[in-house]
Amino acid sequence: TVPVTSRFAARTTADWLREERESRNFSARCSKPFKFASDSHPAVMLNSLQAVSPASAQQESSAAPVTTPVKPMSKKFQIIDVFTSAAGERLQGAQIAVIDGDGLSDEKMIALAREFGTETVFILPADARGVPVGADSPSALAPLPAASIRVFSPLKELPFAGHPMMAAIFSVANAKKATGKFSSSAEGGEMSFGLRQRIGVISCSAFEGKGKGGEIESVGWKLPFDYTIDKGVPVNEQLAAGLGLSPDQLEFRGSGMFENSSFLCRKVYPVQIGTPYTVVPVKSYQAVRSAKLDDEMPWLFDCGEGIILLTAETPEGEKADFHARIVGKDVGIHEDPPIGNSMPSLASYLLDLSGKNEVSVSVSRGTEMRSAHKLKMSRYSLLHITVKSMDLQQNGHASNGTHLHMGTGQKMCTCELSVWGHVAESAEGTMKM
Repeated sequence: TVPVTSRFAARTTADWLREERESRNFSARCSKPFKFASDSHPAVMLNSLQAVSPASAQQESSAAPVTTPVKPMSKKFQIIDVFTSAAGERLQGAQIAVIDGDGLSDEKMIALAREFGTETVFILPADARGVPVGADSPSALAPLPAASIRVFSPLKELPFAGHPMMAAIFSVANAKKATGKFSSSAEGGEMSFGLRQRIGVISCSAFEGKGKGGEIESVGWKLPFDYTIDKGVPVNEQLAAGLGLSPDQLEFRGSGMFENSSFLCRKVYPVQIGTPYTVVPVKSYQAVRSAKLDDEMPWLFDCGEGIILLTAETPEGEKADFHARIVGKDVGIHEDPPIGNSMPSLASYLLDLSGKNEVSVSVSRGTEMRSAHKLKMSRYSLLHITVKSMDLQQNGHASNGTHLHMGTGQKMCTCELSVWGHVAESAEGTMKM
């Protein structure tokens, strides 16, 4: 037997570990996972495997930065039922979502409108950016704005919308009341303020029920604007074919305040609002409800934002002078989209048709619960409108409130539209985004 004389013969595991620590400056690396340079000794290999797992060794050179999770933004919202049939009525009228829009981007606003699935109004500070006011806006005739609003449908932003305006008035008035910063006048519990929309500052009112200090039950807004009426619309045969009706179902003679008038198809353009509509009078309520638009008709683009189907025949017991329904290629996502932003066109059409200085009518929309007609049901709304001819004496305007639209030769008229209706809150909650 040959004796082992090598210096390695008497080396222990402790010797190996001490030398490795000295050579790798172990003390400087004690706070990090480590791996010994030498793997020739079993004890070193075991120590290395315990100190560094395969996953951590692989990720050591390319460790991902640590990120802090973003806390979701929360916003309070309300669902307001607008233009209900009576004070305090809920689950009818148009459903409008109202939400605090401060700090939200355009992309987030339209995403929220799609989430709610209805027209959505965003309440912003009175001097908020992104709500420009044009040179022709009615701001000079309105009180100071209490807030600004922007309105989005699930499809796009709207420069003006009547139903969301009603919901915004209700929400802002109640918020002012709750903070004690806003009180009604002595005259019937009416509160007045302005709301700034893209077309300008609009005069708004909120009315308390059961005397002063009661809950807000109805609201309204007032808007002056210029308009033109165009006779150049598709012929009745084309309109009827595109609506699934016969030509003899269109147009009718008026009665009452319209007894000397013929209701004819016309296109109306409210200048400052910028949303023209074509009014198509229909003889019967049944025809209005059963009409079905063929949105591939090439002449549809000549009808503006859409077609207002209008009839003076209303169901028995309904407290309305007219019934209306809107159809169009991009009008809305529901069978009966709200008709609020068409009111300027419809009101000026009725004013021009009457030949009077002022017209007050009520207009219904939707089918409520009428099993007798066996028609597709939709939410019922009742709007009250008053439209007055405005007497202008400036800028070449004639004293009867009309002048020529420069460049077209069409008669331009000026009027003031007032709209009011009952409103109620049906839901509230918090939206996370």
